[in-house]
Amino acid sequence: MLFTTALSKHFLIASLLVFFCPSLQAQNQDPAYIGLFDFNNQLNTGLKYKDLEVRFFADGKEAFSFSNSNLGFSLGGRIGKFGLSYTFPLADLGTSTANQGRNSGLNLQFFRPNFFLQLSGQRVTGFQAGAAADDFRADVKLSDLTLYGFRVENPKLSLRAAFRNNRQQLISQGSWLKALSLNYQVLNADSIAFPRAEQPDFAIDRYQQYELGFGLGYAYTFVLKSDFYITPVAVIGPEFRLIRFRDQRDQSKDEIFRLSPRFRGRLAFGQNGERLYWSITYSLLPGIATSNRLNSRLQDNLVRLRLGWRFS
Repeated sequence: MLFTTALSKHFLIASLLVFFCPSLQAQNQDPAYIGLFDFNNQLNTGLKYKDLEVRFFADGKEAFSFSNSNLGFSLGGRIGKFGLSYTFPLADLGTSTANQGRNSGLNLQFFRPNFFLQLSGQRVTGFQAGAAADDFRADVKLSDLTLYGFRVENPKLSLRAAFRNNRQQLISQGSWLKALSLNYQVLNADSIAFPRAEQPDFAIDRYQQYELGFGLGYAYTFVLKSDFYITPVAVIGPEFRLIRFRDQRDQSKDEIFRLSPRFRGRLAFGQNGERLYWSITYSLLPGIATSNRLNSRLQDNLVRLRLGWRFS
């Protein structure tokens, strides 16, 4: 196990160097395809809807599921090269007003001409465990830390124009993407029971995942009339998973290593005018983890409406 851990660390460092070092080199985007605005500063506002769902399966059947959905109001802007946004929570959706869950997190995104890098962390406390309001589980806590990035191979495509609206895609264009992802998740609870045929009293109180993934994808921006655009992005590739969960009865731990495919999807559409702009973006992150005793599925959906104005 020590040898495997040490080998994984060296493999991780080598992967990061190979992936990001070429991306840090200067790559000028083609001005015939990508235009800059005369107004460098912008102020934006909008809404953000996030839906997080975790499902566990035992003996091929769904044994338990958790969900947490919330709506927030975002306010942000950019002065020159520096931008910042903050989301204020408005409402928990799917939970009763007496049993509201708590969500907190930090999301840093860097859209450069030839690569995208995202570092995000979230802490979710309280999940709905069923359709009824009294099925709310305040003891369930999920922590997630993700590092994700991809390289844009074609300098004629700007994903900053589609997802940040600080550039303008002038002519429809596409590009291949090379992606890398790192993720750590841990779920804690007083007890989550998963009755199985040979072990009816099986229950866990901790579930962990370590993930390293690579991907190949494609993005394309369709430029329509009157500054309208639509940009789908899809990435798929292998993912290495180390899964650990703890049996509540005797505190014994299971450790499973798995290799499975992983898909990530993004979509952006809107109108990117000289002064006024608006966009709707959607990101989908499904995940499946299998083991001999317990399988899990995680689906993370994020929808954002952005409305902004550029000024001198």
